[in-house]
Formats: sequence, C-alpha cells, structure tokens
Amino acid sequence: MARPSLKDQRSEEILDAYVICAARFGLEGATQERIAEQAGVQRTILRHYLGNKDDMLKALAVHVIDQFQGQTELMDQALQASDKKEQLLDILFASGVISNMNLVLVYQALVARSEQDAELKPLLLSSLTSFISCIEKFLKRTSSCEDTDRIFAVTQGVIAIYFNKDAYNPLHPPQRWEDGNIKAANLLLELL
Repeated sequence: MARPSLKDQRSEEILDAYVICAARFGLEGATQERIAEQAGVQRTILRHYLGNKDDMLKALAVHVIDQFQGQTELMDQALQASDKKEQLLDILFASGVISNMNLVLVYQALVARSEQDAELKPLLLSSLTSFISCIEKFLKRTSSCEDTDRIFAVTQGVIAIYFNKDAYNPLHPPQRWEDGNIKAANLLLELL
C-alpha cells in the first residue's frame, strides 16, 4: 500500500488544528492566524495546503463528516457483533467511546451554518442518516417489536439524548445528568 503523501499528512494536521480552533472559538473565531498557530505553521502555508477561506471551510466540513462517518462505521461493526441493547448504550454513553468533543462541537457548528451554505446541508444529512440507520438497524435486529414506526421513534429518542448530552458536555455537568441520560435511553429501549 502506498504511503500517504506529505501534502495529505500536512493537510490532515492543519485540519485537526482547525477542528480544535473551531471547537474553542467557533467557526468565525477560527481565524487563519489561530489555525496556523495551533498547527505550528505560518499562515501562508494554510493557503498552500487548503486554499482560501471558503476552501478551508469545505475541507473542514469534509474532514469532520469523514471522521463522524468513520465513528459510525466503527459503531456499526461493534453492534453487528452484539445482540444486547446495553451494547448500544455503552457505545453512545461511555466516555469517549465514539465521541470526540471537538468533533461534536464543530459538527454542531456546521449544522447551524448549513442554513447559509446549501452545499453543507446534503453532506451533513447524509452522515446523520447513516448514523440513524445504523442504530435503527440494530434495534430492528435485537427487538421483538415489529412496529417500524415505534422502532424509529425510539431510535430518534436515543439519538436526541445522545446529541443533547454532547451539546452540554463542555459545561462538565454533574454525574447525575449522565446517569439520567443513560436511564432515559434505557427506558426508551424498554419500550421495544
């Protein structure tokens, strides 16, 4: 297998720095100066590797969506090897299993921006659809329930709890909140 090019590796490092800056300062606050400093490069290097500001935002979106999709694929593999609904809760709610807080924050920022950027919307919808389908498929397989609308509703509820948890995680809430999320998701799963 061919080794990744230095350009690909450097672009990845710069995009990782962009994710950190966008998570910390928001999409608008992730200036080229901050990204360059985080990546340990001169600002002029950013344009060389990623293009102008619009090109950089598109590259960031693809980078974040690709990583989210990769996490979804890992989750799907783990769920295929299990028949227990608790496995889903472990994957979604165990600390750090599939969530990278910076990615989640940037993903949410990209969702908010999608109203202004028509190109973002289908990319984000596609990745989210894959995530939802993965969980729905697992619940259909592991549940005795045959009501597909009910399974989808439970899927949506579990996902809503998952994303809500990630939305307020930067506040470092009390453990009781995390425990409540898991219990609420488990109650939903018991409906199947």
